[in-house]
Amino acid sequence: MNTYISLEHTIVKRLSEYRRLCGVTQEELAARIGTKQPVISEFERMMNSPTLGFIQRVANALGVEIKIRIQPGHTDDIYGSS
Repeated sequence: MNTYISLEHTIVKRLSEYRRLCGVTQEELAARIGTKQPVISEFERMMNSPTLGFIQRVANALGVEIKIRIQPGHTDDIYGSS
């Protein structure tokens, strides 16, 4: 059975994990991108679908680059293995 996990969810989860790994608080991240901590909390809990622009702002503030590779036959990361 395949379990669908959205691409946005996967990216947000990775960014959130990286933020914690780097010791950056939600408050610090919010200040870096010019927003408030509750916005970061909602982002990380996927309360709303984030825009690509917001995802990019978060990535830039954390000093990471998002790369997406599209290849036929490699959907396990998004859809799970069957």
